Amino acid sequence: RYFVISLAGSVLALSAIMGIVFTAVRREREALLERIRQGRALEDSEARFADMFLNAPVPMAVADGTGRITAANRGYEQLFGYSLQKVPDLAAWWPQAYPDPVARSEAKSRWDSAMQDARRMGRGFDAGEFRVACKDGVVRTVSISGIFLGEGVLSSFVDLTPLRQAETQLRLWVE
Repeated sequence: RYFVISLAGSVLALSAIMGIVFTAVRREREALLERIRQGRALEDSEARFADMFLNAPVPMAVADGTGRITAANRGYEQLFGYSLQKVPDLAAWWPQAYPDPVARSEAKSRWDSAMQDARRMGRGFDAGEFRVACKDGVVRTVSISGIFLGEGVLSSFVDLTPLRQAETQLRLWVE
């Protein structure tokens, strides 16, 4: 009789333990499936962001805290003609974009000042208009602005060249 009671108690205990184990396994499986779903959602989100960045209608580039250009979109390469392989960092950018040492020094000074002001104020920046030499030799008037991203900077470039040319034509017409 004790054997039957002991066996029944063991079966009940084993059933309880099995129930707890199966519940834990089911919860762990559900958590794993949720992590997989979240991972896929994150991958999809990152892919959408990368596509948005690459195909944005505004030329953009990202430089890290060391001055290395870590990303540039198609608009950037179309506007300036520089690829990341040829101009991988700001040290290479400045002489290409400003072949004249005096213009380069002035542009760097204006850029540094805009960056310092923006950091001090804790906001994005509008560095102003710059005359940038492109790979094909054309000099474009470009408005440069940006935001800080952790240790880096996302800069956007708006080509004002057609507007400035139209203004010049209008002034000549008025005269």
